[in-house]
Amino acid sequence: NANIGNSAVTSSIAEEVDKLQWATQWGADTVMDLSTGDDIHTTREWLIRNSPVPIGTVPIYQALEKVNGEANKLTWEIYRDTVIEQCEQGVDYMTIHAGVLLRYVPLTADRVTGIVSRGGAIMAGWCLAHHEENFLYTH
Repeated sequence: NANIGNSAVTSSIAEEVDKLQWATQWGADTVMDLSTGDDIHTTREWLIRNSPVPIGTVPIYQALEKVNGEANKLTWEIYRDTVIEQCEQGVDYMTIHAGVLLRYVPLTADRVTGIVSRGGAIMAGWCLAHHEENFLYTH
């Protein structure tokens, strides 16, 4: 597996396709698109079109893009629609963060590194802000 993806500060679609080609040339059997920058949908479209191996995603990143980066505005419906969009686009596998439960979030308070998963941290913040269980778990 190889991880690639654009960010708000660097990379273009051409650079991501180039990373994909290098990763597969050197033996990656799957590639995870961790894009968090602008126009995630288009970047992923180009990766899927050019990939000889399965492409995975973290749907919460694109769902966050749809609410202008305001994690507290995420909803099950926005996330669900993002997953459907990515499935229709041809994504092969996804990482979800359904195991980040409200009752577990306090257990991370004393960790030296906190929650190291970006998607996990997004969902933990959502749970705390809403005082509700993770909608990925409840749905």
